[in-house]
Amino acid sequence: MNNFISNSTVVAALLVTLVMISCNKPTERQVEIGQIIDPAEVEFRSIEDISIDDVEGYLVVELIGRIGSCDHSELTFFGSFDNKTDEAGNLFVEGLGLDKVEDGESVRYLKTVSGSSFDINQITDTESILCVLESEIPSKYASFSESFSFPSSLCAESSIGDSETLSKNSDLVLTWETDEKTDVLYVSICTPGLPCIIKEFKDTGSATIPSEEFSNFLSGERVFLYMGRGIGSIIEQSNGINIGVIRVQWSNYPGLKVE
Repeated sequence: MNNFISNSTVVAALLVTLVMISCNKPTERQVEIGQIIDPAEVEFRSIEDISIDDVEGYLVVELIGRIGSCDHSELTFFGSFDNKTDEAGNLFVEGLGLDKVEDGESVRYLKTVSGSSFDINQITDTESILCVLESEIPSKYASFSESFSFPSSLCAESSIGDSETLSKNSDLVLTWETDEKTDVLYVSICTPGLPCIIKEFKDTGSATIPSEEFSNFLSGERVFLYMGRGIGSIIEQSNGINIGVIRVQWSNYPGLKVE
């Protein structure tokens, strides 16, 4: 009988200890969305290098069309979290899930959609896009489902016309339809190596690049011409970790040569 009482006392003490440990164990707090800063300044360094300062995660949505047309042929999404070290969860744009691309310890998100499989032009028609994160790390990243404004179609034209050549002896005249949501238009004119010209113009609907700027281009070289504008937003979280969402609309010439 005494052994039974003794054993019961030990068991009860263990249960009390376990309950106390459980009660004192810190709970993992979920992060919440604070405010969304819109618009936020977008840094444009090249076609491949578009970013927002002071964010730890980002999502970029790029809509690509052709100079000389208001239609678009391709939609690309890409992003990452904490310098590609976090698999934050599942990302969706307009209901389309981004693929997780793993390379060693790095993780990035990527998706490309063609006009044949998705009505791409609806994005510039509505000038909005739905972005969703289903977080798998709620202690660091909050889930969100937000519609963001999107730049209107450029409907860009140029003095090149249908010639498919960039003349070193002529000024390049560019025209496009303005957008009250954006202030700046970016122009990139680059050969596969160097030289490369990056220009920033006010979104007024027209710009001219003098022929002198093409003097270092080599005749016969391939050259890539892009015109674009973008809108950025910052999703502020309760833990101080911010997520950037960038929306860009590009128009380009798929194949040009220097003359």
